[in-house]
Amino acid sequence: MQHKGVVARIPATSEKFCAQDLFGDGCLRVRDAAAFLAISRARLYEHLRAGRIQFVKDGRRTLIPKRGLVQFLAERFDCEALK
Repeated sequence: MQHKGVVARIPATSEKFCAQDLFGDGCLRVRDAAAFLAISRARLYEHLRAGRIQFVKDGRRTLIPKRGLVQFLAERFDCEALK
């Protein structure tokens, strides 16, 4: 039971990510990408709907290519080294 004003925390994923994990092929699930960015899944979905982060649908799953996440971070923080 939650009290008013208490925000539920997103459960931690079983896998921990670091910056090195992003420089490879593959995709992240929404919960893992949100955990890496330290934002809520709802906020991540806002970025996806706005087209700021690339994503791929695989049936019902939403997958975020690691390269798309790196590109989002590079643009967000204006980092030429990552572009």
